[in-house]
Amino acid sequence: LDYRINGYKKWSLSNCLIYNEASNQVFDLAPVPGERKRTRTLAFGKMNMTSSSQRFSVGISGFWKLHSDELDMVLGKKGKKDRKVYQFANEGADFRWQARHILHANGYSVETNPENPQEFRYRDFDIEKMQNVMRPLDCALGMHLPSTGNPDGEMLYLNIDNDDLVMSQEKGGWTFEYADL
Repeated sequence: LDYRINGYKKWSLSNCLIYNEASNQVFDLAPVPGERKRTRTLAFGKMNMTSSSQRFSVGISGFWKLHSDELDMVLGKKGKKDRKVYQFANEGADFRWQARHILHANGYSVETNPENPQEFRYRDFDIEKMQNVMRPLDCALGMHLPSTGNPDGEMLYLNIDNDDLVMSQEKGGWTFEYADL
């Protein structure tokens, strides 16, 4: 995963639950109908803090990939002539944060499907649609640093140690609380 903004340091939110308060659900993995048994897509599900299928890594700023920690894959689009399937694969689409919404690189907001609340869909971004606000919960806040021995770099996480903020290899659990807009 490359959340690089300034060329050599990159910050990310790892191992998060991505919570939608309006639906009281989190991102989850679901089978893709009509595809191989192990093929998965993005869905919404009831929060289970111990479920590995609900853990995702995302960027903090700029464009980033939506990474399933369980599958170690990113959300992408598999195109067919008659339909397009969004599934987790080795290459994926770019996303970004905008007004607490998760937007696809083409500007569409990720939201629950009112006809089937466990499914997701893309719709035009509307800052007024507060039901599309997503909040990362129980995340490790990490920084990737360049490393000569590891092409992916070294990962350090922000933690509290004796009332001091420190960077360490131990993953912490951070939750983001939004102030009123």
